[in-house]
Amino acid sequence: MKINFKKSVGLFVICVLTFICAFTGFEPSYKVYAADGDDFIPSPSPVIVEQFTGGWCGACPYASAGIHYSQMVLNGEEDVFVHLAYHYRDSLATADTEKRAGQYDITAYPTVIIGGLTKMIGVPSKDGYLDFDQYVEVIREYSMNKSTVADIELVADFDSHSFNVKVKAKEDFGKRKINIVAAIYQDWVNCQLKNGASFNRNTVRKMPYGVSGKPIKLKADQIYEETRKFVLTTRASEQCGIVVFLQDQDTQEIVGSALYKFATKKTALFYWNVPQMGNQEKNTCLGTMTFKVINATDLKKVYIKLHKVDEYFSLKAVALSKALKDKATIDFNARKWEVTVEFNEPFNGSADIFNLLVNFKKESGDYGIVFKLIQFMASDSSKNSVPFELIDLSFFSGVHISPNPYDLDENGTIDENDVIVVEKAFGTEKGDKEFKKQCDFNKDRRIDLEDLNELMHKEGWRILKEYQD
Repeated sequence: MKINFKKSVGLFVICVLTFICAFTGFEPSYKVYAADGDDFIPSPSPVIVEQFTGGWCGACPYASAGIHYSQMVLNGEEDVFVHLAYHYRDSLATADTEKRAGQYDITAYPTVIIGGLTKMIGVPSKDGYLDFDQYVEVIREYSMNKSTVADIELVADFDSHSFNVKVKAKEDFGKRKINIVAAIYQDWVNCQLKNGASFNRNTVRKMPYGVSGKPIKLKADQIYEETRKFVLTTRASEQCGIVVFLQDQDTQEIVGSALYKFATKKTALFYWNVPQMGNQEKNTCLGTMTFKVINATDLKKVYIKLHKVDEYFSLKAVALSKALKDKATIDFNARKWEVTVEFNEPFNGSADIFNLLVNFKKESGDYGIVFKLIQFMASDSSKNSVPFELIDLSFFSGVHISPNPYDLDENGTIDENDVIVVEKAFGTEKGDKEFKKQCDFNKDRRIDLEDLNELMHKEGWRILKEYQD
């Protein structure tokens, strides 16, 4: 008698599964049922922007900066798009993030893919300059024309490390090969990479369904529901989120999405001087960089460490802002370029946190220099990370240093020698032989007390004294 081995094994497996279901109460991890119309609340459905990056890739941080710029332009009251960064062959890479590149046959870095369809290789530029508006326009256009086959409801709980997803079909999936894909990301991962990047945006940490996802088949008005566990250990859960999307395996088009953020507090924005990207203007000699925050909640401690660029600037002193002088303590490590601020009581709201006195030593040229953080921490009263955004002056942004008009003798500092230059021209008017145009600071065609007082207020020792007081 011949025995069909494959059939026998198949029957054995079916029997075992039947036994487990009957006597252990086991139920499948998902279920499919008809929608009743009342128990489904669609989650936000952003455009999925996938970035393929690596710490060895010199151009990749510029692509990251471009996506950050696009977020500031497009993501206001709602998230028009969500960014997912898949790292390759660096300390933030995982087996899944490296394999995800194979889904799109990625051969060049950086590559950014919008909606699974539009592939942008390299960093966008125009006439030799970076042009991040190209990202903005492509994402905006895709958001207005995207098609979806289903709505998705997504809720999650970080404490229990689980999420529940419901997919409600708008139409029959038919013969289309639709997979459900999930990515858990952590924003602002502070990790120094070889290419100079210190803060890594929306870094994909886990893919619960794997690289390609899990096939699902639905008819119109059917709901696929599943509760799934995940494993992720971090004290920065407020910086994490989960994205679930549907992807056509033949065309790669993303045809449905949902976003859930684990943050329980408002996102605080930290920045230098002004809340915008791009170069900031400074002059040689002493200048102030003010570190500020908007929308802080339960903020207890802030720590920064700056990247040293000794050739162009040095740090001289630090002081709490007037508003926080009696509400916090500050520590300045001049050797390591570190500043730590600890609030007496948890701080809520917006404020200038501290002023940093910087000696800008030399001109930077047309492109400016980086004034970037290599470490940053903002924690709450429970010593957990607060949700934050950071405008860091690196890569796309920086500081443009120009000659200081008050440094009349061009010796790199404003001191009594500059006062002597003004005194020699004091009392002269335009047309006089001794008149010096560079000493006429208020442009009134005469050198008088107003010009002398203006210069004296710029003297280095006077500025430093304000910090010492």
